[in-house]
Amino acid sequence: MGKEILFRGKRLVGGEWVYGDLRQVEGKSYILDYDIGDDGISDIQKIFNIHHKVDPTTVGQFTGLRARGTRIFEGDIVKQTYHAETGYVHDGTEMSFDGHHIGEVIITAYRGVCLRNPLNYSVETDETTVTNQYKNVAAYRSEVIGNKFDNPELLGGDKP
Repeated sequence: MGKEILFRGKRLVGGEWVYGDLRQVEGKSYILDYDIGDDGISDIQKIFNIHHKVDPTTVGQFTGLRARGTRIFEGDIVKQTYHAETGYVHDGTEMSFDGHHIGEVIITAYRGVCLRNPLNYSVETDETTVTNQYKNVAAYRSEVIGNKFDNPELLGGDKP
C-alpha cells in the first residue's frame, strides 16, 4: 500500500472543508474532491472531476498520522498528553510529571511532523507556558481538537 497523499482546504464559496488532490493554476488553488464511500466507490464528484476553488491560506497536507482514527493535517491543533518519569525518588516515591502540549501541526524538513511552539500545561504546577521549540507529534498520545482557522482561540493559553 502506498503513502496516502491528501490535501484539504476551505472553499471560497460557503467555507466548507473539502478533501482531495490539490491543483494550483495561475495563482489559484483548487481541490479535486474525491471522498470515497464506505463501499470503496468514488462519489459522483470524482467521476465528473469537480474542482472546488479554495482559500490558498487554508490548504494543508495530510501528515500521514492519525490520532484516534482522525487524520492529522497541517494546520490542525493537537493536544498531546505526556507522562514523564524522572528517575528521581523522593521519600520512597518516584517523581513523575504529567501534562499536555497544545499546538499547531506543521511539517518540517528536518524534524518531520511537529507542534510549532506549543503551549505546555503542567498538572503539578497548574501553569501553562509557551515553549519556544518544536515538539514531535506522537499520534498515539494525541487528539485533534480543532484547527487554526476555525478554532484559533485554542492556541491562546487557557488550559482545557
